[in-house]
Amino acid sequence: MREVKIMSVLPIYAIGGTWVIYALIFPMYRGLDFLIAAILSSVVYLVLWRTIPPKIVLVGEEPEPIRTGNAVHDTQLQQWQAYRHELDDLRKHIANITIVEKLDSILQTSDQMFDLLKADASKFGLIRTFSTYYFPTTISLTKRYEDYEDNPSKGPNVKNAIHKIQTAITTIETAFKDALDRLYQDETLDTDVEIEVMEQMLRKDGLGDVMGPIIKK
Repeated sequence: MREVKIMSVLPIYAIGGTWVIYALIFPMYRGLDFLIAAILSSVVYLVLWRTIPPKIVLVGEEPEPIRTGNAVHDTQLQQWQAYRHELDDLRKHIANITIVEKLDSILQTSDQMFDLLKADASKFGLIRTFSTYYFPTTISLTKRYEDYEDNPSKGPNVKNAIHKIQTAITTIETAFKDALDRLYQDETLDTDVEIEVMEQMLRKDGLGDVMGPIIKK
């Protein structure tokens, strides 16, 4: 988020007001009258411009365009990013702290997943249903939850629907974490291989007994 200063329009309106008031009091048939009115309106404008503070508005930063060199990969990442921003916007309107915390967890996990997906396009195949189903479904459920929260009546049907959505979001939170762990699978396997090779080198150099096994069998 970045701050944007918006200046008040009152000083501009004051210029016109000064001219109108001056014209009502003094005749405007001499050049001197126009000069005086111009000076007065300029003074009023400067005084108001300096005394009225600008309005500070927070504006969301536009995400940088994604360019990986693979058009299909770029589209997948942009869609993921769009889902993430939409869910984050919805989260800001939810009153239930528990649900907000779960949505925060989902968003944090999705950010970690995004970094892995950006680095390796092939990983999309491991979690294809998240970008085509789970993410948009999470957004849809959150929208409904917001509507139900704003419902003043909250009859039995609404309360039942709220409870079901709360349970579903808890399940989705777990699913996102499991999917993140799946994305790390190849990296953890590579880590195990590297450590095993290092242990073999240690044993070859006569250091294996001193160091002991790093990976417990």
